[in-house]
Amino acid sequence: MKNSDEMINDLFERRDKYIKDQKIKQRKMMKANIGTLSVCLVAAIGFVAVRTGLLDIRRSAAQTADSTVPVSDYQFNESVKESALDMATSEDNVNTSIPDFTTMENDTSADTAINSDQIPVDDPSPHVAIDKPEDEGFTLWNEKNVTYSLYRLIETGETSPVKLSLRPFLSFNFYLKNDFVYKGKTLEEYYLADGEEKMLPEKLSQLLKEGDSLKYGTALYETGNPAGEKWYKSLYDERVEFYGKKLLDTYLLNGEFLKDKLLEDLEKSKKATEAQLAFKEAETACMNTLVAQMPAELNAYYDPHRRVIIFTTTLEDFKSFTSVFGEACIYDIARFSSPDPEIGVDE
Repeated sequence: MKNSDEMINDLFERRDKYIKDQKIKQRKMMKANIGTLSVCLVAAIGFVAVRTGLLDIRRSAAQTADSTVPVSDYQFNESVKESALDMATSEDNVNTSIPDFTTMENDTSADTAINSDQIPVDDPSPHVAIDKPEDEGFTLWNEKNVTYSLYRLIETGETSPVKLSLRPFLSFNFYLKNDFVYKGKTLEEYYLADGEEKMLPEKLSQLLKEGDSLKYGTALYETGNPAGEKWYKSLYDERVEFYGKKLLDTYLLNGEFLKDKLLEDLEKSKKATEAQLAFKEAETACMNTLVAQMPAELNAYYDPHRRVIIFTTTLEDFKSFTSVFGEACIYDIARFSSPDPEIGVDE
């Protein structure tokens, strides 16, 4: 199951793909429209020619002898051409709206255009943001990813200070490249330990099914077990890599599968939170260090409960605001007022 960071990265990938596809589609539509309009233009010219008698042989002969045909009869043809060209190049007739955001995890249709016109204008609470911005949708403004709620507030021209939230995209790359050390361990180490703790119940559940086979070691693919079961070496190597030597040595001892011990540890692993809490503590310490580097007038603080940085500024100053996360974050209107993560009172 994807976490919120992976979901946000997927949103960006689909947004970039959508923009690329839309540009290609617009070029194709332009070519098709020009071809269609050319046919219409020819039909219009033919219609005008018939109405004005341009194709009337008798009238044409008379006009050749007496060149007294009103100039306006021919200028109308040029006006039709200009109107057709204006129609083909008009922004009102060419779909140039490219959405900078997406709101549905399962909506991968490139034909669904989402733009600012679809923002509900009768929203009874336009200044209240939801807890997770990726659930609402976001767009690009001044090289910043902002939610709809914040974008609507910006459009109102609000001049008083507002409380905003900054939600970083805390992906593995952030922890891998971060040199912050907490209690002798890097963020990467805390992150990996947390991931292993979350994966342990799944690994133990799988080993419960395969332990009776894997206890034979390499003989499982070399000669097969006494029951006649034989694996491909590639499958054996894959499963050994999945479990890891440490885990296998714990439950596969001297050709025996310690199933009872595994069942006991499996139940414990489902309730384990030690690595998770340690990781959250280290991450909070890192974020607090980053917050301390922000200007004091922003009154910034980190909320570990929602994993966001809260700060206060005017929308005019927000235009030039930058953070260490660059574009790897989403800005929203803060809907909670307490810096205490245990309280987390919504405004």
